[in-house]
Amino acid sequence: PLHFWGFRNQIEVPPHSVDDPSEPVPPQFREVSNNGSARLVSGFHQELKREKVHWNDLEALRGVLGIPTWQREDQRDRLLALLKSSDIDLVYLFCHTREKGPASSDHFLEFYDGHAIGQISSSQLDTTPEWDHHPFVILNGCQTVGFTSTAVTPFLKTLVRRKASGVLGTEVPVWEQLASEVALRFLEEFLTGTTAGEALLKIRRMLLAKLNPLGLLYTLYAYAGLKMQTPFSRVKVPPPRIEVGSDEIDIGGVKLKVRVEAAPKG
Repeated sequence: PLHFWGFRNQIEVPPHSVDDPSEPVPPQFREVSNNGSARLVSGFHQELKREKVHWNDLEALRGVLGIPTWQREDQRDRLLALLKSSDIDLVYLFCHTREKGPASSDHFLEFYDGHAIGQISSSQLDTTPEWDHHPFVILNGCQTVGFTSTAVTPFLKTLVRRKASGVLGTEVPVWEQLASEVALRFLEEFLTGTTAGEALLKIRRMLLAKLNPLGLLYTLYAYAGLKMQTPFSRVKVPPPRIEVGSDEIDIGGVKLKVRVEAAPKG
């Protein structure tokens, strides 16, 4: 497996494309301009089996990193309203993808808020204002960045027009367990200063070490050196201390209770 380029090198796919050669090519961004803090936005499909477990893992990561703002909205209209904000730094969508067919003229992402299914088409994401912070977007679902020999996915083109710095997604169906693990590990690396290309390479090698080559299913449409302008630092949590004994001593008539503690190794 190590002969595959995807396990040996950081691979980037330029996200910029135009339909007309006369159109200007969108700029390539090298940083997410989070300016000392970060605002993350998420949307989920609640019928995914790992939705609750995955969100709990992300909430734990948020606590460890001290991320101040991580908004989640699974209802279609409210999620679209969140995505209209110009100061987003990262977008994470854990959902289904549906291709256009006889009843639809556009590809769309599918969400579920526990009451109703909502669909967001690629054209509905193409709204103003543009994103000032050039957020990185993770479309975590089946075939979210799939392409044909003649065209890239419409989601990619739409997000780049809104000044997203890049997109991570899949070109084939993926299993939820793989999807949730890749997203969690990528966010853990990327938010703490690892470049997008290095983060994806680390994940592929981590999975391969467990005899799982499916990290290759994810494609990075961005500059491989893309990173957070101001990365988060991990909060070091002191290990729990274990009481190994206690005693009472008398010093000049004053009784003191002495407790001996030890921190576990590792």
